[in-house]
Amino acid sequence: MKRIITSRSELKTFIVVLVFAMCALSVLYPKITIPAILSIAIILFLYFFNILKKTDLKEKESEVEELLLLTIFFCIYAIYSISFFAGAGAPTILLFFVMLVACLLLLDIFKGLNIFFSSKKEEIYFKVYNPKSENKILFLGDSIMTNQGVRNPEKSMAALFLKDFPDLGITTIAKNGLTTRGLLKMIEEEKDSHYKVAIISTGGNDIAVFRSLKKIKAELAEMFDEVGKITDNIVLIFSYDIGRAPIFSKTILTSALSKFFTVKSERLIEILLELKRTKNFLLWNLNDPSLGEESLKHLYDIDSIHPNEEGYYKLYEEIVALLQKKNIKL
Repeated sequence: MKRIITSRSELKTFIVVLVFAMCALSVLYPKITIPAILSIAIILFLYFFNILKKTDLKEKESEVEELLLLTIFFCIYAIYSISFFAGAGAPTILLFFVMLVACLLLLDIFKGLNIFFSSKKEEIYFKVYNPKSENKILFLGDSIMTNQGVRNPEKSMAALFLKDFPDLGITTIAKNGLTTRGLLKMIEEEKDSHYKVAIISTGGNDIAVFRSLKKIKAELAEMFDEVGKITDNIVLIFSYDIGRAPIFSKTILTSALSKFFTVKSERLIEILLELKRTKNFLLWNLNDPSLGEESLKHLYDIDSIHPNEEGYYKLYEEIVALLQKKNIKL
């Protein structure tokens, strides 16, 4: 049996035509309006999750933007339809503003889900270079340590270190979306190992999923104690003040969310500085405010939340400089 739809472009065209056709039919036959609204909503959500399966971030982002425009049209259509049933007057005006806010919120939800799923992987990223080397370092943590945003393997963190320190043994254990609680479980697997330096990235995801600062502080304290058993030198990269990432400057609602994340990030920096008095670790903030907003923008990947290859090189330079400043030789 021959397939009617043979490509993604045909699927996209079919969905657009179907949505507009259902809207037109509901205008001609008002009795089918509610079923039409529900059906279109289901179609849009199914199409959205179909987009999430794509691996090309650039293509995925383009399709999500197109889907957002279609969603705006659908929301306007829904406003018209519900207003028609509600009748004219003040309630209709109030309903219009409620739907408009819902539409903006829907835009942000779609964008947020796209960013989340674009970097989400279930498997743990595990790689070892020069396992017999006596001079070993450990990369441990979240998507910064999985090199999310790097297209060329030669520009990954491990490759950058090996280029300048070819005899170095490197172990990377990381997972996209990892929180500090999840990181504690990973450390258990390395309790019998010993490293010259452990470079850790954590904290950003804890804020992104609205975890309690009290819990994060307790877990960070435990993390420093546990990692301190396998190395004498800990470098903690507080991955990002996610509120300053470009993704949060695109709409009114995300700008408001940006302020919330920034406040929590600043509070977490205070907690880390407090822990630094009793725990032995070096701290580097990937979104150091002293760098300035404009100088940071070109360091982000297409997803507007992770570093790009230039950003990782900047991170590499900063880590090496920090280690040299503390007379830690690799």
